[in-house]
Amino acid sequence: MKRGLSKEWKLGKVCWIAVIFFMLVKSCANSPVVVGAKESSETIPPSAVIDFVDEPVCVKESRGYFNQERKAIITLIDYEENFDEESAKKGIKVQRVDANGKSLYIGKEEITIGEWIHEGKEHRVEMWFHADGNYIWEISYTNLAGKELEKISTGSTVAPFCFTIDREAPFGTIIAETKEGINLQWKNLSEAKQALYSNEKIQVLGTFGDDINPTAVKVFYHKTKLSISKEQHAVHDINELEKMQGWKEFQSLEIGKDQSCIVYFKLEDLSGNCTYLNSGVLTVDTQSPVIEEMVTNVRDGKDCINGIFQGLEWKRIRGTIGYNFL
Repeated sequence: MKRGLSKEWKLGKVCWIAVIFFMLVKSCANSPVVVGAKESSETIPPSAVIDFVDEPVCVKESRGYFNQERKAIITLIDYEENFDEESAKKGIKVQRVDANGKSLYIGKEEITIGEWIHEGKEHRVEMWFHADGNYIWEISYTNLAGKELEKISTGSTVAPFCFTIDREAPFGTIIAETKEGINLQWKNLSEAKQALYSNEKIQVLGTFGDDINPTAVKVFYHKTKLSISKEQHAVHDINELEKMQGWKEFQSLEIGKDQSCIVYFKLEDLSGNCTYLNSGVLTVDTQSPVIEEMVTNVRDGKDCINGIFQGLEWKRIRGTIGYNFL
């Protein structure tokens, strides 16, 4: 009797186990989507897409240079029940500095972040960089499930996180110094009222910079030769300089023997801004002065006619003007 009861109990236990297993399998088969969704929202980390709608003037050493404000479209991809807007806002960190690396103020007029727009898993916001400066920025995010942002896609965007906005033209000073130690300076495009003379040579130097990025300034020069005999010289205006050909990259410049010229400088930064400067008239004259002697015709006593004396032949003798009578 005891063995029989033992067998029945064992058989009953096996049957109950089979019934429980069947019920579990049936339950999972009827609701796989619910179980799977719950696991994904808790385990899949959020991602981001950063998109800018502009193109840089140029790119140098991974930094993009722009001459207008920039707009970034930031899209965080995360499940609605896990999205943390406060974490998304705090995760945007921006640094803005000037040419010397000094931090510049960032307020609502410098950077604007709009309102978040939610469309299912996509959470989108527009971010505007308004002010000039050298920018480096980043984004981090942790959702309500404790998952951190792992993947950031920038697509075809150029220089998304490291760029310069610069709308101000560079500045400079032309410095001309004679061998005798006299120097003059010019800081803009103006009439050539000041003139510098030397009987040996004139060295042309310059100082150039930019409030945002002085290392990005390119300097070119153009030397316009003049006639030494002219007392006044017209200066090229901006329209003429923009069309002018033959600009040379500036390293150093020396005005040599028996030359007279005006030197123009063209300053360009990598954001495409441009400034023109010009010097006054620079003249190197190694010739001795000439003494002119004006006399009337000694034969008939008449004055000169149209600048020519009758009966008088002019000729240059050792740096002076002498005369032989006819």
